[in-house]
Amino acid sequence: MATDGYHAVLIDPGFLDESMQRKKLVALACLTVCIPSVVLIASLVGETEPLTVDPAGVAGVDIGSVVSVEGYVADDGVKVLGGSATCRLVGPDGGWVRLFLRFLPDGLGAGDRIRVVGTVQLYQGAFEVVVDRSSALEVLVRNPHPTASLRDVVADPWRFDGLEPRLRGTVTRAPVAMPSTGGWWAVIGDGSDDGEGAVAVVVLPEAADLAAWRLGASVELVGRVRYDGCRGLFYVEALEWEALD
Repeated sequence: MATDGYHAVLIDPGFLDESMQRKKLVALACLTVCIPSVVLIASLVGETEPLTVDPAGVAGVDIGSVVSVEGYVADDGVKVLGGSATCRLVGPDGGWVRLFLRFLPDGLGAGDRIRVVGTVQLYQGAFEVVVDRSSALEVLVRNPHPTASLRDVVADPWRFDGLEPRLRGTVTRAPVAMPSTGGWWAVIGDGSDDGEGAVAVVVLPEAADLAAWRLGASVELVGRVRYDGCRGLFYVEALEWEALD
């Protein structure tokens, strides 16, 4: 049938439905092919092998590069900054790089040999390696006797719990016997006169030679830190010590 020069064409509604369904099937097929490709590309990018460098070599790497760095934690140890931490990683040649850890490392201390994987960034004009998660930090050899200040231990006893740091202090309370458990307890301080001095209880074995523990004496000791998180208390179990004066 014709109308004013135009031909009227009758289209079966079922054809439209089938046509739309085909278009949908084609679109779905494209998504099925394309999406895995995108995922695969993203996966390949995310699995880029890190560049292995020593601490001093980080300065020669492009900013944004992912690197694997190995060395030992410098003598000034780990500094806690809220929920993150920093430390210096020292290489075999004495060169070092700053690490920024976006987490609190468990028991990490001076002298520990570690390997980290992180991203090279520039902080206040110096290169640093940013480590995003704890799984990117591997402790290779732990130093059983990290050197730490008494103030560090008092400020963050949880970080030293179970470790045996080497500490120095002045005896501020001479040994007192503990009849119920045996042994002795004493108190040492860091000798600060700024009103913020640190003090800690030291537990000595029953057979200890107390000559080095006279009031006012300076001592150096290796002690195991015992921390009770429920009560927020800690003490240092003395393992060895010597008088410094």
